[in-house]
Amino acid sequence: MLFNKKRKTEDFFDLFTKAAQNLDAASELLLRITQVDSFEERKELRAQLHDLEHNSDEITHRTMSMLNATFVTPMDREDISLLTGALDDCMDGIDEAGDLIVLYEIQDIPRRLEKQAKILRECAQETAIAIPKLRGGRDLKDFTVHINSLENKGDKQYRKMLAEVFTSETDPIYVIKIKDVIESLETACDSFETLANAVEAIYIKES
Repeated sequence: MLFNKKRKTEDFFDLFTKAAQNLDAASELLLRITQVDSFEERKELRAQLHDLEHNSDEITHRTMSMLNATFVTPMDREDISLLTGALDDCMDGIDEAGDLIVLYEIQDIPRRLEKQAKILRECAQETAIAIPKLRGGRDLKDFTVHINSLENKGDKQYRKMLAEVFTSETDPIYVIKIKDVIESLETACDSFETLANAVEAIYIKES
């Protein structure tokens, strides 16, 4: 006789982990967008990035629906909502940066733009490692410290690149476009710091 294995019910920690894994994949796509020269390849990568962003939106919706339907939650309801929103903000920031690079049809990607994308990539990788640890209440202090350090590095890249753009570029339209992209990358980096601070607050409360 054959027995159907009962499928594991998706819980909040599963959803948080999936959202973090999407950030990891999205950051890799963004980095590749800054590295390739072909505009058509950038558009294809941007399309893949949009798909990930839509998937993360679905995860956010499932999480909030589960929160509304669950009487007893594994952590404070406000913390679940805070973490869900913080993860979503990080994804939105990455998606916006990739979208602007393609929409503005920026031909030559400045080297510092790629460096900003690499910092975001590292933030996302660290997040994908850290978020699953929430389930077991494992120590996450190093995660927050590392993300804050990366955000500081991102701030320095942001200031240096703005200075270079305003002192070396003469085309005002190009300056406006590049400035928008630089600021979107900086906003995305700030979102990871906000996420890390939320994770730290939850860890302290639950430990």
